Amino acid sequence: MTIRHFHDDTEYEEGLLNEGSQSQTHLRQVTRVEVKSPNSMFSSSLPQHSSPIPQPLPSNKVSIVLMNHSRPRMIRESSLMRTLLAHPNVGEVLLLHSNPNTQFELVHEKVTNIDASGENDEIGLGLRFYFCQTARYDWVIHVDDDMEFDLSTLSDLIIEFSKNPQRIVGRFGRSLDFNFDFMYNGYSSVDTSRQTEVILTKLMIMERSTCGAFFEYADTIWEDIILNEGVGPLWNGEDIFMSLVANHKYGSNANNYAMDWLDVRDAPERLKDYTDGRFDVSGGLPKHALRFWDW
Repeated sequence: MTIRHFHDDTEYEEGLLNEGSQSQTHLRQVTRVEVKSPNSMFSSSLPQHSSPIPQPLPSNKVSIVLMNHSRPRMIRESSLMRTLLAHPNVGEVLLLHSNPNTQFELVHEKVTNIDASGENDEIGLGLRFYFCQTARYDWVIHVDDDMEFDLSTLSDLIIEFSKNPQRIVGRFGRSLDFNFDFMYNGYSSVDTSRQTEVILTKLMIMERSTCGAFFEYADTIWEDIILNEGVGPLWNGEDIFMSLVANHKYGSNANNYAMDWLDVRDAPERLKDYTDGRFDVSGGLPKHALRFWDW
């Protein structure tokens, strides 16, 4: 016979042993094991993952829009093009040659070389969104020629965009801030994180259909800002305007998403041909040209 009893939260088992005609009592300690419910097994007291579980790449192919205007060595010799062509989700690269003096033929099955010098004369930097409309795939990545990054960075960008394609996602974000010391066109020069107003074309992904919306609203600022007050290349500040149009299209003032933690680097300065590539064609609208539009 066995009897269980407790003392000072310790359980003991008392048994009766028969040895011949004699009976002896023995006492031994029993180890208690508490069985937790499934929910308690994942309580906050247990170690947590320091980083999210990696997510698989979506099956969607993407198109790349890349401009060659004044720095052809950046495209031919930096790691950018090798990274783009090696990524499994990149289905095509639209290489826009907007300057007759720097055109060259890049031969690869994924690359389409486009003479965009005529469009450059008419719409300047807006040509990236013009040719975006001709992309083969619904998702389009815009990238500047002086950026470098690894395959994993490109994967992270595509995976994040796949969660919600109705926005622009990129590495470099900007928000309106009139009180910031280092301000350009009303926008702080400090990178924003996550939800933001503006994404720069240095590296960003968007829906192909949104590129067309750029031209639907272009007339709202074409004459008074782009032609009369514009500074630098024609349609300078195209990324700011595209972001604002996207916000309007998708119905939110800060719908776009900046991934400021992505490892994106500047290509080596030695790859800039200072005969033709002295000036960076990226930028924003001049400060005095900032306007608020009544859609």
